[in-house]
Amino acid sequence: MTTVLWGLLSLLWLLKTILVSYDSVAIGIIVPLIIDILVILFLVGGDHFRNTLNKGGIFKVLIYVNIFLIFSTAIGVIQGYSLLTSVSTYIRLVTCQCIFIFGCLSYSIPRVRKWFFVVVFLSVFIHLIAGALGPVLALGAEEIDGVVRYSGLAGKINILANFALFFAVLFYVYYDSSKSNLTLLAFLLSVFVVFVTGTVKNAIILILFISYLSLVKSNRKIIIIPLFFIIIVPIGIYIFQHTSISARVSEFVETGISINIEQGEKVGNSFNWRLMHWRLLLSDWFNEHFWFGTGLGHYVVLDALTTQSGITFDPHNDWIKFLLEFGFLGFLFFIYFLWRLLQFTFYLSNKDPLSKGVFYSLCASLIAMLSANVVYSLPIFYYFWALLGFSYYKGLTNNEDNSN
Repeated sequence: MTTVLWGLLSLLWLLKTILVSYDSVAIGIIVPLIIDILVILFLVGGDHFRNTLNKGGIFKVLIYVNIFLIFSTAIGVIQGYSLLTSVSTYIRLVTCQCIFIFGCLSYSIPRVRKWFFVVVFLSVFIHLIAGALGPVLALGAEEIDGVVRYSGLAGKINILANFALFFAVLFYVYYDSSKSNLTLLAFLLSVFVVFVTGTVKNAIILILFISYLSLVKSNRKIIIIPLFFIIIVPIGIYIFQHTSISARVSEFVETGISINIEQGEKVGNSFNWRLMHWRLLLSDWFNEHFWFGTGLGHYVVLDALTTQSGITFDPHNDWIKFLLEFGFLGFLFFIYFLWRLLQFTFYLSNKDPLSKGVFYSLCASLIAMLSANVVYSLPIFYYFWALLGFSYYKGLTNNEDNSN
């Protein structure tokens, strides 16, 4: 019965990850709700599973996190903002926690461990292949600055770009220990998709991470480091001069951050647009919501650049988004949580090659957060937490075996 329920849970997870771009009630609400219910049933009914998790202290962490999120929800309600918005955001974060438990559960049942990887990597390959073939099959056509790009099944270019970056780093690290041709293929496909999306910042982050990781594992650093700079500096200069980066920076230097823009007006320079938007958001936050923020899910109430319908644009920067929502005091808790998460994943990375890949992928994603929505996006929300849960429970059981 346990295996059957896990099979249903993994099937729903697979369905949700593949069809993530379909904004329907069934895929967007019902499937995540059933995932949450099944995970809770496993927690209630599985005494050994629950007790093992409790030994690692994870329930205490989840209690603290949920108290903080409920407090942030209350802050929004006290200020007169929509309770429904905060609750819907909170439920999404509960689903995120359940996906972590799903990863733990997948290791706790020995006969489904290999099937967990089959399900995860099947989903990954489907997205990568769809992203690679997007221009050929016209999957997910999206016009950005007059150029048509294709996001495959991911729904948006930035989601596909972050997805490909996450797994390019993970597969690069994991290949070092597995030496599997399938892992190498997945890495090359991920790199290809990063460049297909045309997202320059992700390509730069990927190059920097691969260069750094190559330096770390090299035994001839005295030779490799100078060679690295000889190669990477000219490449960096070429990328700067022959992409839109140079034009964007030059325009910003010449014009500065102008905020004389009409409602819904488009700005050709996305770099300048972000700086304008961030300046307005942070100014309103500093004057009105400094200590406790706007409350969970309520960054849109701030006075900044808006759509033609008057709705405030997303910051396209998760660091700023959570600063706005949580306020200065809450943001300190958020930073502390991320720091402990990095420590935790780094600790696991010393024990398992997959965990090492997850750790470096998380680091790359945290950098990508500077100009993208990452926390709620496909790679972190559905894959990172599931893989982290799997590695976490593996570490718990290995510690139990060693103590016995």
